[in-house]
Amino acid sequence: MTPQRRQFDLPDTEQARLFDSLDPAPALAVPPGGYAPLARPRPSRLPFEAMSPYDFEALIAEVATMVDGHREARLYGRSGRADDGRDVIATDDGMTYFAYQCKRVAQFDGAALRRAVTAFEVRQPFVVTSFIVVVACIVDAKDIETDLIELRAARSGLDIQVRDGWDLSRSLREFPTVVETAFGPAIRRDFCNEEASSTAPSSGPMTATVAEGGISIQAGRDINGAMHFGQSSGR
Repeated sequence: MTPQRRQFDLPDTEQARLFDSLDPAPALAVPPGGYAPLARPRPSRLPFEAMSPYDFEALIAEVATMVDGHREARLYGRSGRADDGRDVIATDDGMTYFAYQCKRVAQFDGAALRRAVTAFEVRQPFVVTSFIVVVACIVDAKDIETDLIELRAARSGLDIQVRDGWDLSRSLREFPTVVETAFGPAIRRDFCNEEASSTAPSSGPMTATVAEGGISIQAGRDINGAMHFGQSSGR
């Protein structure tokens, strides 16, 4: 008779033991009274701080077309030099532009946002309808929203946005090709929401089986690192 597979619950200690047999890394800790996670968590954000200023700007140019959907985008001026507050410009019609200011900094607050907008407004060589400040770090300063509202209210013809490391990471999770180009295949596999990619190892999934009272319990980690449990019985 064909063995029947069905879902079941394993005791916490058994889950931890199976994790040990499948992964050379130390077993994940099981909190008292809780459950061991059944999948290795994906990174919550990408390591933008590790990029060079030029590579970060090149990534944002990719974001402008691949993620934001603009027809074309390019770097504006030379990295690290005066650039009219614009590092990347994008356009859909060749007449009006979206300007991206890229800031690979450790912190960013309302005062820094005001300075960025002031630098942008010094010279207007072409029409810009949106000014997007893209920051590599996490923006958690309490004054940022208040300053952003005031700056927008005083400039009705200009859409001002701030995107931080969280926002940028979330927008890139569904774009594995862009992530791989910027960070490599290993980070693509760990970070992106996708099935096993062509760059994944070909060694196949790891599995382990434990016999419990005549019932075989299977546990496996697929090629993406996610754990799967099941059991089969000949009865």
